[in-house]
Amino acid sequence: MRFGKDTSAPRALTGDGVKVASGNAALVKWGPVVTEIGVNFPDK
Repeated sequence: MRFGKDTSAPRALTGDGVKVASGNAALVKWGPVVTEIGVNFPDK
């Protein structure tokens, strides 16, 4: 999860592979908006 150029977001909420419940109070405070979704397909 990334918050753009806002570096004041808590480290526990940022980075690749971060899992945070949508009801997490710290996350709700930041009011995130989905701007990108990535999909990976396994190689055959």
